Amino acid sequence: MSQRDTIVNIERALYTPWRIACVYLFGTLAAYWLSRESTEEISNLGTLTAFVAVSYSCFLWGYSRGAAHRMAAQPADQPRDIGWYRTIFWGSCLWTVALNVGRLAGRSYYEGDILEALLNPGHAYRHKLESIQMYAWLEEVNVVGQIYTLSYGVTLLFPAILTVYWHLFRWPAKVLAILALASGMLYDLADGTNAAVGFTFSHCAVCMGAYYLWHKDGRHKLTALRVKSLLFAMGASFIGYFIVTQVTRTETTSIYISDDLSSDKRSLLPEIRYGLDLLVFYPTHGYTGLAQCLELPFEWCYGLGHSRALMEYAEQYFEFDKAREKHYLWRNQLETGRHPGIVWSTALPWFASDVSFWGVPPLLAIIGYLFGKSWKETILFRSPVSLTLSAWLSLLVLFLPANNIIFQARWSMFGTWELLAFYAWSRLVRRN
Repeated sequence: MSQRDTIVNIERALYTPWRIACVYLFGTLAAYWLSRESTEEISNLGTLTAFVAVSYSCFLWGYSRGAAHRMAAQPADQPRDIGWYRTIFWGSCLWTVALNVGRLAGRSYYEGDILEALLNPGHAYRHKLESIQMYAWLEEVNVVGQIYTLSYGVTLLFPAILTVYWHLFRWPAKVLAILALASGMLYDLADGTNAAVGFTFSHCAVCMGAYYLWHKDGRHKLTALRVKSLLFAMGASFIGYFIVTQVTRTETTSIYISDDLSSDKRSLLPEIRYGLDLLVFYPTHGYTGLAQCLELPFEWCYGLGHSRALMEYAEQYFEFDKAREKHYLWRNQLETGRHPGIVWSTALPWFASDVSFWGVPPLLAIIGYLFGKSWKETILFRSPVSLTLSAWLSLLVLFLPANNIIFQARWSMFGTWELLAFYAWSRLVRRN
């Protein structure tokens, strides 16, 4: 392969996430435009469209600047010596398995039989909601769950390390990694929660996508083709799981996201069509809440507004609830009745509650820059921590039209900050 072809292939690999994000983000906005809801319920459709377009464009611009960032070191055809990453891999895997086994044991006590939950995701989801209401904020209820929350970032590391150093690990290490993923997936499936299962699918998909881009033009073309086929299979599996969970939720709970998709309406449609409708509805209905929030004045939330977890901690330990009172979504609930815990309003009002809507586009540009830079380090240097951060930021992009997912739950918030700390550490190690 000529040097020119190599450069072209690297450029394509660097901007693969950019192209996917561009199609996905503006695709959700276009789908919202084409829906009946956008023309009947929104009076500021033009303002909404302009704000979202500018915000997404700033994110994409930031990504392109990060991907164009000049690196001090030369690109590597092979990853660096495994060094400490081998120890980190084993520690991450063993810690993940131990925590997941403990969580599964605790779940069978607090939230019902695991096998029953796997067979009926809707029933499992109802049990989860009841459990949250019953045991919220009681730390003594599940110590393992609290440890899992505080150390979630550790559990994110092993998939990327395995991806980068796949040929250096023997079968016991690979079996342990599969066991760690499977134990976590078993718990998430027993929860009946689409987002948690989607976390694992998305994280693995990004790691496998990076592996495919590294090897698609080399002597491992056959392996890369297998990875690509597996990616398509994973996507199809998740869509199938999503449809099943939505149908069983409707049959076993009284919670409906939209009047248009209630059980009476759904009975007129095949179940597959209903699930696919919801698959489109999930990442698009948040624009209605965003449009409503754009009508409200800014009130600063003391730096807590971007994270539901931080607001909960402030209320739990300091009895400080002013951030919630000033938050866009809870003020919008008072105005329109739109419940922040049931329907979404995109991630943008979460950010805006701390930096205002004027500050959202620059903030997304910074996030995009970090994403582009970490992905460039992934492609050029095959850095496991950069790959992990890229996978995590991919989740943020996936949920931008929905909510600020990586700061919502306590475990995801701790995972985000821990992962950023790991990333800073890896940069120091690389410099030295």
